[in-house]
Amino acid sequence: MAAPNSSALEIRLGDVYWIPDTDTGWEDLRHPWIVVGVLRQPGDALVYVIPRTTSVNGKWSAGLFTPSGIVPGLDKAGLILPATHKKIRAAQLAKYTFAGRLPELLLKSLKEYTRLRYPEHARVYGW
Repeated sequence: MAAPNSSALEIRLGDVYWIPDTDTGWEDLRHPWIVVGVLRQPGDALVYVIPRTTSVNGKWSAGLFTPSGIVPGLDKAGLILPATHKKIRAAQLAKYTFAGRLPELLLKSLKEYTRLRYPEHARVYGW
């Protein structure tokens, strides 16, 4: 799927990108990362992104369950991990593969889950 224009005005909450773990320092593969916050600043913007696992088995147990197929290319169930975030330059998103956008209902559930389980992170994301 083609990436939207990478300007801060085009990036929306719930956008999902495949970001190599070498760029995030998280594990050793490639995972889908979800935009959860945009920080505007002069000349550029920063975005908060959180990972979604590509399985429900393994070391991750605390996260919001998401079924396969929520966006194209996510063909396995996984967990969204709102307590694990990275801050990257919005312009960097242009070099990653855009997978799609979370459905509004799932984004709403993610915000509610994060507020309940990880209120300090919800505040960081502006929720």
